[in-house]
Amino acid sequence: YGAGGSTRERTHAIVKRLAEETTLSPAGHVTCVAATRGEVDRVLKDYWSAGVKRIVALRGDPTSGINARYE
Repeated sequence: YGAGGSTRERTHAIVKRLAEETTLSPAGHVTCVAATRGEVDRVLKDYWSAGVKRIVALRGDPTSGINARYE
């Protein structure tokens, strides 16, 4: 999950692959920064359907800087 979610898709793909192709029980990493509620819901549903039942959910840093207001 790089800055501003720049590697979000790659992270999701790796976690799903670990769940589907190994006996590991990975935890998906999700932040809400720069994502709509619908986008977060889709990610969580995608994880669930891939067998990922553990989620690490973080608020994340505001996209306009550490001291910026969250919206």
